[in-house]
Amino acid sequence: MNSSGKLEESYGTLWQTIAGLKAAGYSKDFNIKDNCAVCEGIDKPLSPDEFIIDKVYRFEGETNPDDESVLYAISARNYDLQGVLVNGYGPSANAETSDFISRLETKATESQKDIHYNEATDLRPEGDRLLNAPLVKVRLEENIEILKGEKAWQEKDHSAITVFKSETKTAVLIGFHKDGILKTHTAPGNASLMVVKGKVKFRTDKKEIELAEMDVAFFDATIPHSLIAKEESFVLLTIFLNKKR
Repeated sequence: MNSSGKLEESYGTLWQTIAGLKAAGYSKDFNIKDNCAVCEGIDKPLSPDEFIIDKVYRFEGETNPDDESVLYAISARNYDLQGVLVNGYGPSANAETSDFISRLETKATESQKDIHYNEATDLRPEGDRLLNAPLVKVRLEENIEILKGEKAWQEKDHSAITVFKSETKTAVLIGFHKDGILKTHTAPGNASLMVVKGKVKFRTDKKEIELAEMDVAFFDATIPHSLIAKEESFVLLTIFLNKKR
C-alpha cells in the first residue's frame, strides 16, 4: 500500500494528478451519497470515520473562478482502499462533499493544505504553475515572457496572468501595449499597483498620477480607478481580500 510520504507535491493539472495518483495506487473514484463514500467495486457505502486524507491538491482555472477545484487522496486502511475525491473550491464546493471531508481525520499538514497550482487551460496549457504555498517565489520576467507569447497579447490592448492567489491575497501581472486601457472599476479589496516596466497614468475620480518603473500606488477598495499605458508597460496588481484564512 502506498503512503502519503511517497506522493508527489505536484503532478501537473487536475487530470494529470488524478492519473498520477491512480498510478500510485489511489485507484478508486469516490463519490459522496448520504454522507457516505461510494464507488464501483465496493459492496457497501463507507462512513467518513473509515477514511483519512493522505494528500490535498488545489487547482485554479485561469479564466473562470468556477473552475477551481480540490483533489483529495484518501485511504480506508481497514478495507485496503485508496482513491480520489474531487470537490469544488469556495462557492463552487459541493455541500455534501465538503461536510464529508470536514469529518475525516487528516494527515495533511497545514502547509500541504495551502499548496495549490493553476489548472491547464487552452490559454495556458502548462497547468503546473504554483499559485499558493507558505513560500512562493515569482519570477516576473518569466511571467512577462509568458504573457507576450500568448495569443491574447497579440489581439488585445492588455493581458493578465495570476501569479499568486490565496483566500486573503491575489497578485496579478498585467501587461499593456502603448495606449492600452484598464477601464474604470473598483477592486474587491484594498490594493497596491507597482509598475514593473514602462510608464502608466493612474486615475481616480479625484486625482491623476503618473507611475514609472518601480513606482507603487496604494489605494482603497472604495476608490473607482482606471489606467492608461503611456508605453508598453507591465504592472503588478496586488489585492488584499477581507477574508480569514
